[in-house]
Amino acid sequence: MLTDFLPHKPDPRRWFASERTELSAMKRPATAATLLLAVLFVFQLGFLCWCNLTQWQSHLDGDSSTQIVKVLEIWKAGSLSLSNWNDTTTLLLDMPLSLAAALMPLFRDPFLSYGVSNIIWLILFVYGIWQLLRRAGCTIALRLLALFLILTPYSYTEVLGYANCLLVQSAYYLVRAVYMVYLLYSLMQLYRKERGFGHLITWLFTMGLGAWIGMSSGTFMLLLVLLPVIAGFVVRAFAADRPRLLLSSGSVFLILNLLGFGAGYFVQRNVVHFSSRDSIIAWNSYTEFLSNLSKVIQGYLKLTNALPADGGVMILSSEGIAFGIAFVVSMVILAGTLLCLWRISHAPSAACHAAGNERGLLFSALLSIVGVDTLILVGASLAYGELVYESRYLIFLLIASVLLLPLCLPWLKRAGGLYVPVLFLVTALCVVNAFLCDAGYVSHPSYDFSYAKTVTNALNAAYPDVKIVYMVTDDHDRKVLRTADSNKVYRMVTGNYNPGDYTYYNDGTGLEAGSLLLATDAQYAAMPAELSSRFVKTDMPQFWLYLDKTGYSTNDPQPYSVYYCADGGIDLTSLPVTD
Repeated sequence: MLTDFLPHKPDPRRWFASERTELSAMKRPATAATLLLAVLFVFQLGFLCWCNLTQWQSHLDGDSSTQIVKVLEIWKAGSLSLSNWNDTTTLLLDMPLSLAAALMPLFRDPFLSYGVSNIIWLILFVYGIWQLLRRAGCTIALRLLALFLILTPYSYTEVLGYANCLLVQSAYYLVRAVYMVYLLYSLMQLYRKERGFGHLITWLFTMGLGAWIGMSSGTFMLLLVLLPVIAGFVVRAFAADRPRLLLSSGSVFLILNLLGFGAGYFVQRNVVHFSSRDSIIAWNSYTEFLSNLSKVIQGYLKLTNALPADGGVMILSSEGIAFGIAFVVSMVILAGTLLCLWRISHAPSAACHAAGNERGLLFSALLSIVGVDTLILVGASLAYGELVYESRYLIFLLIASVLLLPLCLPWLKRAGGLYVPVLFLVTALCVVNAFLCDAGYVSHPSYDFSYAKTVTNALNAAYPDVKIVYMVTDDHDRKVLRTADSNKVYRMVTGNYNPGDYTYYNDGTGLEAGSLLLATDAQYAAMPAELSSRFVKTDMPQFWLYLDKTGYSTNDPQPYSVYYCADGGIDLTSLPVTD
């Protein structure tokens, strides 16, 4: 009835009622072990919150700096639509960036705002996984195991690794991962015929988020999540010999999500007039199937921190042992998926019979995500000429595989008492691996942001009225300096379309106070004479930019000198466009 969906007074006595019942039914050792695991999980979640609030600037890079700059630009413009901005492969709005911009009036610090935004989305992510697995009948211990596996900052040294793409820093895929989990969570609620105001909010939130993602990044999540879930939903109905399931409320919900994606995609193309990267994806030939499959497998190992990015790591060294533990954990996740496939092939009639219940629904959706995503990643040309896929594209596949693990581990109860020792060993390994990755993330800072502030403060003190600083390079140097200085604009000397960057002073006008140039001696010598002749070297000290934790520049082996031009700026629109 309609009244079931109206707001009601909260009843705290019902909160965690099933968890309290489960704990009270356990024996004392099992209760103690479960509570200890819960405490460790709270510590892990707290660690990620601490990283998001305090470690942003120590792990800043060129890609993540773009998110910070766009947060500042949205805040200054008071609008998500920016007239002085070049977008990247997406509009970047289906990331924590949008909420971070909304939090700027409160915190007035883009790093803190983004960190708080990450925490809010992380809490939504954790809540969705917890409720999803609870409805699938998973025990508290199995839910905590899955959350530990998902909240481990794997591949922490990669700019676009698992940690930076999902848990900390820019968290590019966090909002999309929330959509994936809440899509499954909503389907479980609808199957169980749950009613309530909170459920209605969950369904509307999921559909709205899908439309928002479609507007920002096009068909990316449609291909990797929504269509696979729809395929699993359809296959499940026929496998269970219950075609009537296709006429359920779950079908209506999936259709509404599909329409929402379509509406968002229509807005992107016809209102915003933007084309996301999905419009230019190339596909491989059949002859490249095996080579691309190997790239996907290696990408999975790279994603889960199972293999070192560089050689020279000895097996019995402390670092080698850490990689060994991560390798075992990655194999456990993979074994869970293989166990599901073996179970289906070993007893197909029982699998078809079970497909009609709520666990069968989740099994079908998750296995479909794993299967379809693998085929897409093998077929699509996403390796960019490298031997290994960029691991970020496997994040949703990994999440689906992890969620399958707590569903299949209870099958070991039939294997002569293996369940408890295997669960204990796997959980211990996952916890140790998580804490090792935590330590690795903290001990591998990539940038000394305080030095970037020193450089920009010196420029502002010497030339307070100058509005623009030109740089020849478009590497981390210029990109990171943009985040350290809100008084000046840092532009690259090029006539090309520069994605993920502002477009102020394109024609060089409005710069009566002159302009500055930061360049090494080699960069200055390589500039066209008609440009370099306008800039005179100042007596300011030279700067070593993009310092890593060792104190040495990781970009250009030469220091940067400061040059000044008294007669305006550079007309970037007049420069030739290069490949």
